Amino acid sequence: MLQHNIEADKTLLAPEVQGNQASKLAEEARNTLAAGSASRIDKGTNPSEGSATIPKDKSGLPVFDTVSDKNTEKLHKIIEDAPSNKDHGSNQKIGDLSVSGTNEAKMEAIQHQSADINGIKLHYASEGSGEPVLFLHGFPEFWYEWKDQLHEFGQDHMAVAMDMRGYNLSDKPSAVTDYALEKLVSDTKAMFDRLFAETGRSKGILVAHDWGGVVAWNFAAAYPEYLEKLVIINSPHPTLFARELKNNPAQQKASSYINFFRTSGAESKLLDNDCAYLRNAVFDKSSKPEAFTPEDRKAYQRAWTEPGALTASLNYYRAANPTEAPVLPVKVPTLVIWGEQDQAILPGNLVGLDQLVPDLRIKRIANGTHWVVHEEPELVSKYIREFLGNKD
Repeated sequence: MLQHNIEADKTLLAPEVQGNQASKLAEEARNTLAAGSASRIDKGTNPSEGSATIPKDKSGLPVFDTVSDKNTEKLHKIIEDAPSNKDHGSNQKIGDLSVSGTNEAKMEAIQHQSADINGIKLHYASEGSGEPVLFLHGFPEFWYEWKDQLHEFGQDHMAVAMDMRGYNLSDKPSAVTDYALEKLVSDTKAMFDRLFAETGRSKGILVAHDWGGVVAWNFAAAYPEYLEKLVIINSPHPTLFARELKNNPAQQKASSYINFFRTSGAESKLLDNDCAYLRNAVFDKSSKPEAFTPEDRKAYQRAWTEPGALTASLNYYRAANPTEAPVLPVKVPTLVIWGEQDQAILPGNLVGLDQLVPDLRIKRIANGTHWVVHEEPELVSKYIREFLGNKD
């Protein structure tokens, strides 16, 4: 049981663990990433009610909700009923966005570049100079998720937001295995190495949401020496997410969309009716749909319809098995910002987090959903700013 593993290793998780012991933990995390499996948990304790056994599909991957027919019917209804949105423009590059007012000034300050990393080109946007702050987006987003934070933290840092591999303007390798977690972590390490070489720094700050957070948790465990601080926004720690998927029926049901994302041809359904499923999931399910301006919506649809982008981003799910995760201590000062109305990642994922992350702060946003970065950009930036320390 996960609880047993944590209790047995309590001395390893204590705040005072440093030196050789901390280095050993990081080395184990790196070895786990390289191997693709190690120290896997078979059972977990449930902070919520009930428990369940997860059925497997033909390939051996877990099926989180056996009522798949109902989910499929719901999906088709969303796609068929959604209003058409033909006015999303051509598939022009995101660097050419036409925006107005204050947003225009913000966008003009952002620089766009690409980096040769691990044999592929990764696009990134940046603003400012100084200590690097690297932002990692989630699904189905891209660098643009962080446009407000680039402007805020670019005032006294080098603020950088990547298009992660497969997304938007970054290269899109064809194999599912190209999206394995160890490769995503390696991309993050290589980007930090590039930023350190450019700035003369030896440490930076990592801010991440959703899938970016999955990568960030693993990166922080494997390479704590790279980070001054870690900020996670609505992204579950992999150890605790595995526990919840194994033992919490509510989280299993909330994660049932993963079954659909893994299916062959899911990308064509996501593109149907001008990306109706994605528009519904991101814009309509937000607590503040008005937070997404017409320019924002056009930008997202252009990114979603980049050739090969949806196949590549769905390959993150196809390459992963979230029910298997190592016990992953994180020895970096960490802030977790959590929109409490998230319907995909439930609050049970915060239970026990302090045992894995000794230097932890949690800021809850009561009305925030999974899209809290868009709904409350100023509050999110305020919490990050307080955690990092005020501007000079």
